[in-house]
Amino acid sequence: REVREIILELRARGKTICFSTHVLSDVEALCDRVAILNNGRLHGLGELDEILKLETAGNEVLVGQPSAALAGALQPLAQEILKAGDKLSVRVGEEQLHAVIDCVRQHGGRLLAVHPLRSSLEEYFFEEFGTEKVPDLLDKEG
Repeated sequence: REVREIILELRARGKTICFSTHVLSDVEALCDRVAILNNGRLHGLGELDEILKLETAGNEVLVGQPSAALAGALQPLAQEILKAGDKLSVRVGEEQLHAVIDCVRQHGGRLLAVHPLRSSLEEYFFEEFGTEKVPDLLDKEG
């Protein structure tokens, strides 16, 4: 955590930091530009948004204080509804987002957050390279 804070402080001061890691969530949190290496080859270089081609795959709407009536009203609008304690996580396509927000307001629910659903760097990496074997290392014995 301390290293992460130092990196973020240096970044805020306009410094360039070269950061090499396999912890892809740290890359997303700390880096403006990314180089993706796999088996010694460069597969992507640039801003993270460009590499991931960050198109939203819908939205997650987090709702507090959901009544049974609200949950029922959301059902036909949502792709998926998950109950998480006293909250609802509602996955919805872009075209239904405003209708879901209006529905939450009409039924007295509390709108806690709206998050666009995007691929993470880890999901991107495994989609692109997850099935490749490391050459020679897996095939050699002993």
